[in-house]
Amino acid sequence: MNAVLTGRRVEYEKEVHYKETGRRLVHVIYTPDRDELGHVVGWVASIIDVTNAADPHSTMLLRDVSSDCVRDDATLDYCLHRILDAGITIAKAQKGTLQLLDPLSGTLRIATQRGFGQPFLDFFKDVSPESSTCGAALQTGSRIIVENLLTSEIFVGQASQEVLLNEDVNAVISTPLISSHRHLLGMLSTHFREPHQPQGRELHLTDLLTRLAADYLERKQGRENERLLLREIQHRSNNLLSVVQAISQNTFSRAKPFGSSEKSIRRSTSCSGRVQ
Repeated sequence: MNAVLTGRRVEYEKEVHYKETGRRLVHVIYTPDRDELGHVVGWVASIIDVTNAADPHSTMLLRDVSSDCVRDDATLDYCLHRILDAGITIAKAQKGTLQLLDPLSGTLRIATQRGFGQPFLDFFKDVSPESSTCGAALQTGSRIIVENLLTSEIFVGQASQEVLLNEDVNAVISTPLISSHRHLLGMLSTHFREPHQPQGRELHLTDLLTRLAADYLERKQGRENERLLLREIQHRSNNLLSVVQAISQNTFSRAKPFGSSEKSIRRSTSCSGRVQ
């Protein structure tokens, strides 16, 4: 960890043993975590299970996305695009959306998308738990797979079915973005032109990607909350200082200098002496 704390990125593979699943091969990446001044304050660990990775290209894609999203210059928009593109590639899908959960309204809102027209974007602008795979996944907190849109109980007879068919979509998979702390932060959905039955490799890699994405979003939100808190503290401190300064100036302006009072007394005494 000393190397990471000096600003270096550390990457390696090793075998680990889990009581439930036995020996696993994991790819580990430690990236320095810096504050706003660029000082290393810790590290971000990305651990990818590559035991059953039959597709080395997808595994490498996960590593690249993980590395990109901990860079200091990586913006939220850039990382969301990278995550969505990786999800589409892993699933061999043709289209996709990445939605973020609005904690106030409890709805999903599209943060980035690939391949969809305006009617789709307008219809799914705010998604609540009904009439869509992402809505159903939001309600259950687990992945929803629709292998054939024409026979799905979720879509049959719903306006959403027509919207998707007009976009040449016949299968959908929606996977919640759930962080390591079990917080649901959004949804990754991949869309297919033909009916699609996912394989275990695809689902496993998608789970790794969505966990990576959720942990990234949680860190991002935590840092933003810290910035807002610091700004609020600074704002209140400035207001308090302004009040103290105003009170001090007001008190000072009302007080009479000691020298001025003494001169006034002397003049008054002198005048009284002449009158007598």
